[in-house]
Amino acid sequence: MNARIGDFFFAYPASQSQMKTSTELDMRHEGSKEAAPKKSWTFASLVMFFLLCLTARADQSVMLGWTPSTNTVAGYFVHYGGVSHNYAAKLDVGTNLVANFSNMQPGATNYFAVTAYDSAGNESDYSTEVAFIVPGVIRFRNAMAANQAAMLEFPVAPGHWYEVQASTDRQNWSTIATTAMCTSNFWNSFQDPKSRAFRSRFYRLALH
Repeated sequence: MNARIGDFFFAYPASQSQMKTSTELDMRHEGSKEAAPKKSWTFASLVMFFLLCLTARADQSVMLGWTPSTNTVAGYFVHYGGVSHNYAAKLDVGTNLVANFSNMQPGATNYFAVTAYDSAGNESDYSTEVAFIVPGVIRFRNAMAANQAAMLEFPVAPGHWYEVQASTDRQNWSTIATTAMCTSNFWNSFQDPKSRAFRSRFYRLALH
């Protein structure tokens, strides 16, 4: 039996146009991989695609999707975990072509791969792995010396842009930087050159 699954892609619900803010960050407080085993029986090469639905709250969720096999299969497993090619769990989704994962930890990197299985219980090789860094957190990139400007970093997701906001009292916030519309998922860095002028400075993100 041969089977093929298509590539990942990203898609966002229209409801995410509303701005939301991440957890505030206080400047005063600093804050060997094993390959996944191969199956003894395999389909042809599998490649998964990625449907992404996220919010800027603690209950981040992501939806995976894949094109149907070119041959008849009994179902699919989605494998996932926090270590590349070493998946801690798997989810049997039957013949569904999507799987939703919720309550994801902002700032964590999650790894996903899919396999197909037939009615005899034979399982394919893993698909191409996809990694996703969950947005919704801002943190200091490195510990700061007294004479250094604050260096911040935060995960971004494609289809969104972000504001970095600062405050000295957590009541009045001003935008000190914006990103362009993001086209990929990565840790974005920003240095606040004015941070040394303040005894205390707080930061937060606004997602658009």
